Amino acid sequence: MLKENNLSLPENFSDDFEYSFNMTNEYYKNQGLGENGFLKLLEMMGYTYDSYKFHNQIDLIYSILSSHFSKTYSDEELKKFYDENISLYKKDMVQAKHILLTTEGKTDDQIKETEKNINNILERIKKGEDFDTLMNEYCEDPGIKSNPDGYIFGAGEMVKEFEEAAFSLQKKGDVSDVVKTSYGFHIIKLIDKFDTIPFDKAKSTLKDDLNNNYINGLIKEKIDSTPLSIDLSLIKDYTLTSEDEIFESGKREIDAVLNNVKINVEGKNVEEDNILYMGRTYVPLRYISEILAKEVIWNPDTNTADIYDKYGVSFSSEEEELDTYIHIIRKDNKEKDEAFIINEAKKQMEYDRKLIKFAHSLNIITDKNFEKSYTNYLSNIKFQFLKNFNSDEEFKKVLDSFGYTEKSLKRIYEIEFYTDKLYEKFIEEIKPSKEEILSYFENNKEDFIYDGLRVKHILLYTTDESGNPLDEETIKTKENVINFIYERAKKGEDFDTLIKEYTEDETVEDYPDGYEIAKGTMDEDFEKAAYSIENVGDVCKPFLSKYGYHIIKLEEKITYLSVDNKAVYSHIEKIVAKEKLKEKVKNS
Repeated sequence: MLKENNLSLPENFSDDFEYSFNMTNEYYKNQGLGENGFLKLLEMMGYTYDSYKFHNQIDLIYSILSSHFSKTYSDEELKKFYDENISLYKKDMVQAKHILLTTEGKTDDQIKETEKNINNILERIKKGEDFDTLMNEYCEDPGIKSNPDGYIFGAGEMVKEFEEAAFSLQKKGDVSDVVKTSYGFHIIKLIDKFDTIPFDKAKSTLKDDLNNNYINGLIKEKIDSTPLSIDLSLIKDYTLTSEDEIFESGKREIDAVLNNVKINVEGKNVEEDNILYMGRTYVPLRYISEILAKEVIWNPDTNTADIYDKYGVSFSSEEEELDTYIHIIRKDNKEKDEAFIINEAKKQMEYDRKLIKFAHSLNIITDKNFEKSYTNYLSNIKFQFLKNFNSDEEFKKVLDSFGYTEKSLKRIYEIEFYTDKLYEKFIEEIKPSKEEILSYFENNKEDFIYDGLRVKHILLYTTDESGNPLDEETIKTKENVINFIYERAKKGEDFDTLIKEYTEDETVEDYPDGYEIAKGTMDEDFEKAAYSIENVGDVCKPFLSKYGYHIIKLEEKITYLSVDNKAVYSHIEKIVAKEKLKEKVKNS
């Protein structure tokens, strides 16, 4: 596709990708996750390092294609796509206004005064003063000028405290108590609630969605899809009688019409004009499934046979199905013996069969949208790896390198589809309580091991704002000062008092409890000194980094990731909910 459109990856593509990936990696490190924490986060999101790298590569390639194929869409076209794909934009949203008094850069006394002022404003609102008038008079958020009707946002788009307060408001016009965030003090007013992202809000992403849809279609055209081949050599004319299994519950009428279907019977091609139920030849439902490539679901309660287009994975025998599951289990259990793998494969196969049956009973099926989604997913993989778009053997080699077969990959995707649909259907029933989430965390702490530290420090710069070294005399003076501070700290003087008195690092005001760090997240000299401190409460000797002279105090050794971390909490919430769903399926 690139060649046909005179496109190519830049010569420095690999270098650009590595740079982009490393910047992403660095971002997560700087959130206090560290090297190991970043990999743990990838695992929580369902990625290995390689698969995450692969998805980033796909994004980069897509950006090249998007630049070339980008189209301009009218509001009418965007609205049409939005209406036709409304399910993609289902999300709980709120529209809210707020009054913010900032605390950034303020002293403790100034912050207390700010808190007093915001409480006075809240009292005036409670007495009936107009919220908008007070907002325009006092709010220190410059964004309100461009958002006079308030902000529209969903989960994960605002700081946690602000988001929780806004979503907790029930009725239009409700006003929150004072909310404290890292930005300052807020009062929030609820304007509206939505269960779907409003069109005007979604417009910013609709163009990308349309372009991605268009590009996926182009990619799909370039990849030969494997035709479905069904072995019908065992099919014979079959006349139903009352003894047949299909008549167990009494006479069931089937209107199955088959026109011009080419069938190979024992290797010989024959044609059947029609198969009808009135006065003609019948076939069992299971044969309709095979001949028509349809999914036939029998409901004994209503004596109804629902016939759907057949999508998802089909197996020619139980042996083939088991072999597929053996590949699935072996992929993540390479160190286990064959007996263990076969046993686990049988258990997983039995559960997945029950899962699919349960989903079918609720009319959840793998439909055209599923097949389209999987085809796009497969197209992306083939597009990335295949030098020749028609090389199935090359594709199989790629799958094999990741421990997959074509069927095991699709089966995993199919089971995830059913699981996600059931998860959505029963979310309110299976959603775990906070107590259940905390209990899971406590019982599985080894999964959240984390080698982090919380530290405070005093810094005296030895460079100017441009990074150039100060003169030698000034540097020598600062060396003497840092040693003097260290002696005072050793004698037991309060470290926080020393920070306020001496540090030249202005960011310490934003981190009154200290910095959370992990290996790989800080300057090498700083990190080495911090991790050399053995006991909580101890202070390291002064040391020189590229920024200046430091003294570090160890406040806490962080052994585990915190359950208060939003990613950790969400990860556990899904695990516990899916375990509940699993029990529901088993008991169905």
